[in-house]
Amino acid sequence: MAAGLNAIIPGAGQYYNDRILARILWLLIALGLRTSRIRYLLHERISKSGGLVSKGVADDFVEALRQLEDDRNVESLVEIHTEDCEVGNVAVSETFRGHEGLREFWTEYRKTFDEMKSTYRNVFATEEGAALEWTTEGTSNGDTVSYEGVSILEIEGGMVRRFMAYLDTRDLTPQIVD
Repeated sequence: MAAGLNAIIPGAGQYYNDRILARILWLLIALGLRTSRIRYLLHERISKSGGLVSKGVADDFVEALRQLEDDRNVESLVEIHTEDCEVGNVAVSETFRGHEGLREFWTEYRKTFDEMKSTYRNVFATEEGAALEWTTEGTSNGDTVSYEGVSILEIEGGMVRRFMAYLDTRDLTPQIVD
């Protein structure tokens, strides 16, 4: 990756890691530098890394969710989702659409818990998306809560287009409903 980008920006590989280099390539493409060489380098890196861009988006999602958990800040999640995003989980029958829907979904979700922290056992990425296997622990109404699940991120243009979480509601519901 660094050697390939050196052909476009001399010396780039000495100062940046692969994640930053991939973002630079995406920026170059977005700015109109759509040479076949740039497309080839980007495709080659994504193919070899198992979805470098999607892995980067997944990492950004994990960080944004941490901010929601720690500070109740939903705006970090808004920043990494497309404007026409779809957000939901199997516990809620409604699919929330757009940034306003995303804000509603995540704000209501966060209100369910007093304190919370998610840990990630596995993150798998492809060119089209990512899967995150997680455990969330915390408190709700003063009681301890712990549940596991998998979230699927569908990636479009380096942003989350669709988020869906799958979990066993039979495990979670008794822990959060009095």
